[in-house]
Amino acid sequence: MLSFFITITLGLYLTFLVKQPFFRITSQNLETLKSIHYSESISREEALKTSLKFVSGELFVFPIITPQNRELFVFSGDYKLPLNKPRIEFMPHVFSLLNIQIYHFQRYRISAYSHWSLGLNTSVKHKINIISKTGKHFFDFSGLPLEEFILRVKTGFLQVTFTTQNPTIIENFLIQTGAVQCHIRGLLYANAKNILIKSNAGNFLLDFSGQQKINSQVHIIGRLGNTKLILPENINAKIEIHRGILSLNSVKGFRKIASNTYITPNFSDTKPHCVIFIQLSSGKISVN
Repeated sequence: MLSFFITITLGLYLTFLVKQPFFRITSQNLETLKSIHYSESISREEALKTSLKFVSGELFVFPIITPQNRELFVFSGDYKLPLNKPRIEFMPHVFSLLNIQIYHFQRYRISAYSHWSLGLNTSVKHKINIISKTGKHFFDFSGLPLEEFILRVKTGFLQVTFTTQNPTIIENFLIQTGAVQCHIRGLLYANAKNILIKSNAGNFLLDFSGQQKINSQVHIIGRLGNTKLILPENINAKIEIHRGILSLNSVKGFRKIASNTYITPNFSDTKPHCVIFIQLSSGKISVN
């Protein structure tokens, strides 16, 4: 009786899965893939969860504005395929999950050149999780309703940009890198409560331009490298610096209130403010 019940339950579950709108692209039909437009909408209250695994090449992620919320995303690739051609599994809208995997067969050491672009609809909320081994990464999230952003990159170059206000609040904003040159611009536009940036090696440029609408905590943890913070004149912020073998260049526009603590001249914790914790083992830091 129990086995009969399990069989029926499993059958109903598989039937439910089959009826969900999805498609898959693998190495068999990769040679014809140039651009995909997926037009089925999801509820405005439901966040699209994007999981992207990336090996090498160039990766662009950007916002798209489409009429009547019809186009959920646009995905395209430009690549040259040697023997180690990549394989892609592409499964959108299964439990509101967009799963993209771009990788190469492990027996080949040299990866193929590839250039990939992913455009995401600005009419729905998004949760983004990206894991990358190496490459050049250019992410523009201007005006994209982000609720969560998690990014792990081992090596390469990374640029994350916000030029307009995020209409939602990011609860968790994580960037974790190995040896990466990283530029993040418009951090206040991101509207993030908790920002964690961890780096083993590499130089970071963090631009806090934008509108300060919520309280936020920023933790910057690095082992080796230089960190430069660019802060607007009207920011309401406090900085705490904990250093190992660290050369502190300057903290301009802040008032020192303790051995490792600085605040803006008119700092108030009753207004939207930003608290920045910096912990570096070795490297240089400058605040402008």
